[in-house]
Amino acid sequence: MNYKITNNEPEYLKASNIVFAVVGVKLLTYVFNAITQPIGIFASIISVVSVAITLGIWGGLAFILRNRIDWSRYVLAVLAGLSVISAIISLFSIIEFPVVVILGLIATGLTVWAALIVLKKELNRV
Repeated sequence: MNYKITNNEPEYLKASNIVFAVVGVKLLTYVFNAITQPIGIFASIISVVSVAITLGIWGGLAFILRNRIDWSRYVLAVLAGLSVISAIISLFSIIEFPVVVILGLIATGLTVWAALIVLKKELNRV
């Protein structure tokens, strides 16, 4: 595979910083969710593993964006699309968990913003 490293483009650095902010918002969401909804020990172990994997994926993507790997912008675009779908679905539970849903919407907005930053040149060609 061709892992093309792009030129020194500041868009990747900005997007990487935004994705690191998404990691922080997601961590805050998980902590708030754990405080407000106590669960059993087995479920909490699974939850911690799930959170670690999720934050690892997002942190890895931020690191890859910071290194300006060309294909990372497409991965970010796919994750932004999935985040939008997830945000739409989560709106149905805004009555029960308003803070968690609002934090999720903030994370989705940041993700879409980062994707638009790195795909700006592609979108201008259309």
